[in-house]
Amino acid sequence: MEKLRSVREIDWIYKEKEELGTDEGAKISCLIPPRYESYIKVLEPIYLDKSVKDDNLTWEEAREEEFNDHNLIQMTYQDFAKRYGLIYTKDINIYTFYRHLGGSMPRCMISSEGTFEPSVLKQFVEVLKPKTLGKCYFYYDIISSHMDLKGEFEHLYYGNIEDVLLLNDIHGSPTYWWSEDKSWIVNTDSDLDCNLFGGEKAVVDQLLRIKSAEIFEVPKISRVDWDADYHINPGKGPSSTFTFYKEEE
Repeated sequence: MEKLRSVREIDWIYKEKEELGTDEGAKISCLIPPRYESYIKVLEPIYLDKSVKDDNLTWEEAREEEFNDHNLIQMTYQDFAKRYGLIYTKDINIYTFYRHLGGSMPRCMISSEGTFEPSVLKQFVEVLKPKTLGKCYFYYDIISSHMDLKGEFEHLYYGNIEDVLLLNDIHGSPTYWWSEDKSWIVNTDSDLDCNLFGGEKAVVDQLLRIKSAEIFEVPKISRVDWDADYHINPGKGPSSTFTFYKEEE
């Protein structure tokens, strides 16, 4: 694997993906170029803190508390939706529960935005490797490149598809990684609780067979911001204060 001096290979993504809109929220096409046949959304891991006995206790009410990893049990969004009597759909996200409790996250819930579960990532690589011609690019943006020690704000690596497993272990999930022929792409946004994939329908169908993660096939116009399911699970709290800014040219 090689670390490249220039990050210019990322330019095609920013040129092709759609701009964020203030009214429509963040669609998949705002994060991944809308050139692909099919798209999927993979919900990131979410955990239950078994030491918390009151499901309605919020982080706002227990802001001084810290959680202990030994108390965490990996759950699914479907588990939590059932726990709180919410409707489980492909649009569910952590903000669904924030609104449900009136404007603060449940203290018993620990989320993991901007990550890719290693065991699921390995299965992605197993599916994608036979479909990948040539090598891949792995890009870390200014937020995900927190591992930087030399004043560099972005990082781009070039290597074999399996290299993403090592990168994920050391630095976390890349913001974008894609095959050099651009036949597929993966996105992990540090502000979102899902990973996104764009590629051929046949590849998406294979990825949907992964049973150890919550994976949905979604259209490119599907919203992935915090208010994606507001029309289904409005809750008691306000809608998201998440603001979308037009990207500079």
